[in-house]
Amino acid sequence: MKNINENTTAYDAAIKLLEKRDMSESALRANLEKAGYRSNEIGPAVQRLIEQKLIDDLKCAKRILELHASAERGRLTFSRLLTSKGFKREVVEAALEPLDYRQQVESATRLKQRLKGRYAGKPGRETRAKLSQALRRRGFEWEIITQVMESDTWDGEE
Repeated sequence: MKNINENTTAYDAAIKLLEKRDMSESALRANLEKAGYRSNEIGPAVQRLIEQKLIDDLKCAKRILELHASAERGRLTFSRLLTSKGFKREVVEAALEPLDYRQQVESATRLKQRLKGRYAGKPGRETRAKLSQALRRRGFEWEIITQVMESDTWDGEE
């Protein structure tokens, strides 16, 4: 059932997979299982790769965040993204650590300005609610949303 090559070891198959792209330890394990390798073959191969520093979950998670850096998204969205890719909670938290509060406020402010035109002509309270919901859907925490929304005056809410 090994569809990479019948004579290929789990270690060699893992190297081939990693040549194509970086991946988390759990994603690599899943790919090797899917290729038909047994856990008693996968475990030692993955351990060897970790020892050789060919698998580094934190480095991989940070690289994924760099690729998405221009996206106007909040910590919660980035956290869900990394979790969905199989990263452990401690790796996710460590990767998100450099994403500071100021950067999140700036990103949320840019997104708010970009989305504001969608609600032109609507009452201030409705615009504020819609924008707050849009920011939340994009993963911003309520503390950041509150600060960003308070920095504006809204029609009929002065």
